[in-house]
Amino acid sequence: MVRIVNNIIFALIFLLLVTLAYQTLGSKNHINGKTYTYKSKNRTLELKFVNDTLCILTNNFKCKCIDPESRSLSQSCRYILKSDTLILQNLSYKKKNASSDLILSIPSQNCSECWFLSDESKKMNRLIGGNYLTDYQKYGSVPNIEVDTLFMMKNKIFLTKTDGKISFTFIFK
Repeated sequence: MVRIVNNIIFALIFLLLVTLAYQTLGSKNHINGKTYTYKSKNRTLELKFVNDTLCILTNNFKCKCIDPESRSLSQSCRYILKSDTLILQNLSYKKKNASSDLILSIPSQNCSECWFLSDESKKMNRLIGGNYLTDYQKYGSVPNIEVDTLFMMKNKIFLTKTDGKISFTFIFK
C-alpha cells in the first residue's frame, strides 16, 4: 500500500514538473498569435504570427480603384525568434533575376486615391535622386521577404530593406 501511494506521489510530482517545463518553454515565444501593423497613407502592412514558426506579411492598399490582384499581397514566412531578433524566410520566394528583388513591383495604377502608384509617381523616382524618398517609395513600397532579419524593441518590430542607395524602414506596432 505504501508503495502505491509513493508511486502516485512520484507520478503527480513528475506531471507537475512536466507541466511547468512546458509552460516555461511555451512562454518564451511571446509573439505567437499577435499581429503587428505598419500604417501609411491608404495602406497597411500586417505581420501576423500564426504559431511558433509561421507568420504572414500582408500588404493591403485601401484604395478601391486599384486592381484586385495588387490590392492585397501576402507572403507566408517561417520565422525564428532569438531574444530581440527575428529571422524571416519567405516560403515561396523566387529570385527573378541576378539582383535581389527586395521590393515587390506593383504595376502602375490609375487611381486618384492611391496617386503614389501612378506612372508619374514612378517616373519621379528617377528624377529626384539623392537620398530623398518619392511618394511612390514612401507609400507604395512593399517589402519582399527573402531571408530577412528584423529587430524588436519596446513592443515594436523594425524591418529595413535597401533598394539601391535608399533604405526603407517599416516600423510595426
